[in-house]
Amino acid sequence: MEYADFITFCKTFQEYNAFDFEESEIVQVSKKPPVYTYNGMFRDNSNYKTNVVITLDARGITWQIADGWEDADEELNIIYDALCEAKAGL
Repeated sequence: MEYADFITFCKTFQEYNAFDFEESEIVQVSKKPPVYTYNGMFRDNSNYKTNVVITLDARGITWQIADGWEDADEELNIIYDALCEAKAGL
């Protein structure tokens, strides 16, 4: 995954949860190797929210969910799979 994919992933996640995405909020944690993080927000059907830290590093895009919500992880996996399929041209 590349930086442009990371932006697409973060933006899609934020907009899906009815939040604005600001690329300026992406933090470059390390230059070599390049590591970026973005603090996103998950909103469930009852309007409860939890923080999600999305990271791009040599392994690709990963995430940490503050409260370990299973529905947040499911949503992130769906978005990630869709991004991978789009990259593969499926």
